[in-house]
Amino acid sequence: MVGKAGRTTTYARWRVSDFFCGASVVKKIVLEKSKRLFSVIGLNIRAIVSGILFLCRRNPISASISLFAVFVTIFVFAVSALNPETPKQMQQEQDVQAKATQAEAAKQQTEQAEQDAAQEATDERNAPLCKQQSICQKYGVTRQECATAGNFDLCVSVKMGDDDFNEISSCNNDGSVSDPPDNSPSYLQCAILGARGLLK
Repeated sequence: MVGKAGRTTTYARWRVSDFFCGASVVKKIVLEKSKRLFSVIGLNIRAIVSGILFLCRRNPISASISLFAVFVTIFVFAVSALNPETPKQMQQEQDVQAKATQAEAAKQQTEQAEQDAAQEATDERNAPLCKQQSICQKYGVTRQECATAGNFDLCVSVKMGDDDFNEISSCNNDGSVSDPPDNSPSYLQCAILGARGLLK
């Protein structure tokens, strides 16, 4: 037999459960209030409510605390969703983003200008060295062509031209450059310079 105190406690527990866990009332309120928040919070409200209602039947006190936490969370997201940024705030963000874009563009332009300047300096240094390589290669071929000529120097001078002939003092007989610097350009680099019309 259950005493009066026991009946009072049981009655009070069911009153708390009815207050917090009334299935039709709670589910209706949560579903109506959550429609606007589906796209914001990305949660399945029906699943949350069903889980809480199931917990209500098992442990009304814990379920009440859970419901309170859910309502607080929904309220916070609702305030965020219903109070978008003001036009002034949006303009400030756009200004900040525009300045960041301009700064990045200016940085890229500066880096590109530095790279172009370094490449131009390298080309200016390599151009005469490549020109000398070209002359020496031509000299090596011309020597073989003029080997049987009656006047060797005249033959070489005619075939090479006066300007190039005056530069053969820096060439070896095999067509290589005499005493080239340590950082001489490669044949590929010279070919690129020639294709760009920088070897005159």
